Amino acid sequence: MMNDIQKEKNTFAESSDAFYLGAGHTSFKEIFDNANDAMLAKHGSGVVHCYVNRSACEMTGYNFDELINMGFKDLVHPEELGKIEDRLEKRRNGIDCPSCYKTRIVTKNGDIIPVEVTVAVSKKEKNKLSFAILKDIRKEKHLEHEMNKNLYTLKEEPAKNRSEWEVLNRELIQTQQAISVLAKNLDSKRIKLEQKVNNTITSKIMPIINELLVEKSVKKFWSEISLIAEYLKSITTKSDLHLKIISMLTETELKVAAMIKNRMTSKEISDVMFISLETVKTHRKNIRRKLEIHNTKHKLYEYLATVMEE
Repeated sequence: MMNDIQKEKNTFAESSDAFYLGAGHTSFKEIFDNANDAMLAKHGSGVVHCYVNRSACEMTGYNFDELINMGFKDLVHPEELGKIEDRLEKRRNGIDCPSCYKTRIVTKNGDIIPVEVTVAVSKKEKNKLSFAILKDIRKEKHLEHEMNKNLYTLKEEPAKNRSEWEVLNRELIQTQQAISVLAKNLDSKRIKLEQKVNNTITSKIMPIINELLVEKSVKKFWSEISLIAEYLKSITTKSDLHLKIISMLTETELKVAAMIKNRMTSKEISDVMFISLETVKTHRKNIRRKLEIHNTKHKLYEYLATVMEE
């Protein structure tokens, strides 16, 4: 066993020296060998790889000797081969293709991994090399799947009790947090990802929530649904005043404010939240005080509708 490991290390070392000497980029050695993403190189006219890094071996399950006797098409999932062939044909005909695309590969033990492939070609005519950089995007696919699953659940299965709504709310918050973390790690794609989240909330989630807010069968959950709506709007809003209101009010006051904004009467709010009419009036006073709305001629629902819809 130890001899096999040592032999593998020697193969890496010998092939590494030959590769970097031929490429003329010895300073590139540390970056290539230690990259977290899989990197595969081949000569411009070659079919099989001339060199791969350790991450490529770890991702595919093949050892170094096996990979340098394989071409990239040998790793691609059979269902993706047609797309790969089409790309190669276009490039042979001088048609520009995006240098970055998504596909699937099959590992040595049969696992299917979705990857983002970035293709780069050296500009040197002598010892011309092309590189394929493979990034594992299974986490991104999982997050996308979870988001779609939650949207389906919200649309097709109205919550039957408070417990179910609490679970859905936590999942939605966790998904948003996970997307936020992902956006930080993928800084170059941050703006596009934020736009996608905002569009999803505005065009898909909010219409469902608005439908639920008029659905009589879930009336007892309107206060929780209204609160979820305001938290979602805090993600998409561009109004600093809207965010300030959310931070100033307690959770219960925010529920009451959201229902006031939707022109629900104090009696209706009392019935939905199972609290007394006097308690609702107290919440109204506290909301006015915190928002500094001292003139009683100013209608609270008009102010909230103006500010909280921005």
